[in-house]
Amino acid sequence: MSQSPIASAVLFDLDNTLHDRDAAFQSFCRSLFQENAAISRTHTEEQAVALMVELDDAGERSRRDLFADIIRQWPEVYQDVEEAVRAYAASYAQRVSLDSATKQLLQYLRSRNTPWGIVTNGGADTQRVKFQVLGLDGLTSTIVISGELGFRKPDPEIFKRALAEIGADASVTIFVGDNPSVDIMGAAEAGMCTAWLHRGRSWPYTDQPPDNILNHVSEVRGLLRS
Repeated sequence: MSQSPIASAVLFDLDNTLHDRDAAFQSFCRSLFQENAAISRTHTEEQAVALMVELDDAGERSRRDLFADIIRQWPEVYQDVEEAVRAYAASYAQRVSLDSATKQLLQYLRSRNTPWGIVTNGGADTQRVKFQVLGLDGLTSTIVISGELGFRKPDPEIFKRALAEIGADASVTIFVGDNPSVDIMGAAEAGMCTAWLHRGRSWPYTDQPPDNILNHVSEVRGLLRS
């Protein structure tokens, strides 16, 4: 599903939109398994990674809740939740990367002075490190993080904050994200056009479809006005 060029500004989700968050998290889980014999005494690597992915709930759970459950499952892995969260922030963030097509898109937006920014849920420390590793902090000054504001997507206020920072009206801004309710329906409620990154899935609702469906985030280029 697509339209003719419709937008002059763009806001992006971060995880599983600009970078493959699932792959980075699974890489972290595999490393945790390989470094801790206590996990291998009860689970195979495949089982342990699957359990941690389930506990993670696609990143929707707080890191403290996630690691409290991991410590309950494998008490020898970390001394406490605080240590676990610190170790995770240092290790996981170093596993993220941008693919070449995404890099080219963001460089293109910057070269043509298209207003754009990022709106993400998550803790400020982990997300800020990811932005640095990905090089995003050098490409845009608009990085809006729920952990710094105290409200999360799909709350319209977080989208409105980002719109104000890029200096664009909702009616000429497209929001690109992978989460149907948090990203797409939230952005639509804030008045933006939407582009859903389907990641091999079908739209899960019978109503409120996205305005556009993308195979890859780079396809948003075709939705921009000249």
